[in-house]
Amino acid sequence: MPYEELAAAQARTEVRLDRLIGAVEALAEAQKRMQDELTLFRRTFQAQVGGLGARWGLQTEEAFQHGIRTILNEVGFTAERFLTWDTSGEVFGHPEQVELDVVVQNGKVIVVEIKSALDRANTYLFNRKVEFYTRQTGHQVDRKVVVAPYADERAKEVAQRLGIEVCTDVAEFK
Repeated sequence: MPYEELAAAQARTEVRLDRLIGAVEALAEAQKRMQDELTLFRRTFQAQVGGLGARWGLQTEEAFQHGIRTILNEVGFTAERFLTWDTSGEVFGHPEQVELDVVVQNGKVIVVEIKSALDRANTYLFNRKVEFYTRQTGHQVDRKVVVAPYADERAKEVAQRLGIEVCTDVAEFK
């Protein structure tokens, strides 16, 4: 093959290589845009699903609380909602409403919290609410109970230290 033919073939190869490099760079840019869009979609999706889950959890807790109060009242327990304003911020660190479910049977006071899930922070918060209830009402609390379908291990450890019963199965409650 003469020199001119090799030079022409090399020139064609270089043109094709330049086109290939351009195509690879365009593909890399498109991949970057796709990755950015996917990241944005993932964040948006997680926020929306998280919001939906939180709302579902609140509605479920409220429905369950109402149902439990009704059932307990029908079988002879006194079940009431303790709701008052914490003006000094003892419970939350700032003035806020405090709510608890209180069950009384034969003079024994049981404070019950119903949660869709229990973590360590909510366990400490429940304990502060119970202490606030005791100071506000002067009633001694005989049992502190959290009913939740899920409780993480750290929440269970904190609950045990604080004397809080954690029921992840209604059959456990006696």
